[in-house]
Amino acid sequence: MSKAYVHGYASREAVRDAGVSTVVLLPTLHQFHSAARNYGFSVLRQIIEDLRPDILAVELTEADVLGRRPQRFKMEYQNSVYPYLDEHDIPVVALEPVEPPFSEWVKQLEDAENALKESSPQRYEEFQNYALDLFSQLLQSWDSPAAVDSDRTDRILEEKHAHQGRLFGSRYQDAWDRWNEYIAQSIGETANAHPGKRIVALVGVEHNYWLRPWLAEMARSSLKWSLAPRMSQAVPQAKSTS
Repeated sequence: MSKAYVHGYASREAVRDAGVSTVVLLPTLHQFHSAARNYGFSVLRQIIEDLRPDILAVELTEADVLGRRPQRFKMEYQNSVYPYLDEHDIPVVALEPVEPPFSEWVKQLEDAENALKESSPQRYEEFQNYALDLFSQLLQSWDSPAAVDSDRTDRILEEKHAHQGRLFGSRYQDAWDRWNEYIAQSIGETANAHPGKRIVALVGVEHNYWLRPWLAEMARSSLKWSLAPRMSQAVPQAKSTS
């Protein structure tokens, strides 16, 4: 008997046997990995090692990947991901938008935030405090990677972004939705183009609530790939080998 599942995900060999690609959506905590119980940088690195991806999709630009650029907030890259890539010769897909959409959507997001900051400094400060308190509470409640990758986390962060969209306005919400749709389409195109491969997609935890249902719908309409269950839902299984 050999395990067909690693961290609740189908093994790479099982995926190849089926001839269907599998997308593993792995939420990351950026700088908060340093404060997360049982989900620090070394744990993230080990999960990626155990998953043994054929392709790694990352929440970076192509230039970030090629230059191994250190990230100010997405600190998992210099602490976990770049060291992994330096040891494993696998393809990497950059998930962040290319130009000109990248700069256009970033400007939309920044303009919406600055507009609120100028028109209502108190409401802006209240939101900043709310967001800090929310992540402080989440960090206290998360005790494992599975707790991060859970329905509960997604519900809480979806509520945060609904509040954020109401506060910052429709242009902010539009840019956020377009950004996530671009990431989802990039993941789907990668899976369609690489039958029988395992694609591990690293995305910030705040994107997870948006991406998981979108990708699940895309996978249902595709015969070429499937979306792996989240860690908090998957049950390890055994597979017989001859």
